[in-house]
Amino acid sequence: MQQLINIQSLEDLKKVLIRQKLITRRAAEELAQITESLQVVEGDSEEVKTEKAFEFIAKERQLLDKYAKYPTLTEFNLMPNTADMAVKWGATFGVALIVGELILEQVKLISGAFDNSLSVLYTILLNELSNPRSDFMIDPLLRAIKIEIRPKDAVVTAEAQEVLKKQVVRQLAEVFVIVSVAYGIMQKHEDGSYSLTPTGHRVLLHLQDVQRFMALMATAHKKFQDEKPAVTIH
Repeated sequence: MQQLINIQSLEDLKKVLIRQKLITRRAAEELAQITESLQVVEGDSEEVKTEKAFEFIAKERQLLDKYAKYPTLTEFNLMPNTADMAVKWGATFGVALIVGELILEQVKLISGAFDNSLSVLYTILLNELSNPRSDFMIDPLLRAIKIEIRPKDAVVTAEAQEVLKKQVVRQLAEVFVIVSVAYGIMQKHEDGSYSLTPTGHRVLLHLQDVQRFMALMATAHKKFQDEKPAVTIH
């Protein structure tokens, strides 16, 4: 597999982190502009508030779709290094920010669980929908999640633990699905099943590269810290 990002020195690492920060900030500013343009003001009727809410989601969907259509980090490496493409490098960071704000933050508020692993779990779910390999959509999540439920003043059998775990994971998947459908990442079919939209497939590719990027950053950071322990990266 081709290297995601070429980091041979501490300076390379710093440049990549700076570019990541700039792209993430730009995506955040574009999201903020949507919020500012559609704020509910005093005196708005319920009808106007509803219209703004739908327009708000539509604009956020458009922004996500725009970033998702740009090349992933992996795809960018396979393309000619032309001037028009150079400005699109790093859209993966924008997708990560937008998915975090639109999807993961809402899921966190509703489900209140798995805060630190929502991105990984969401990618697992999208991957299963893209390439189904299990009998049930939640099966990959059940395999990935290790939890032990301990109700107060009660002894829970292994069987009961499994039932409770399935309930928690099913609820998490349901919230993922509801929010993802709203933002055009998933679609529901007449038989009750779900699949990824074209935007959803693009989002999955970007999120997969996000995980590869994070692993690469962790390795690079450790490498340069080991070589020069006094270095701190801000």
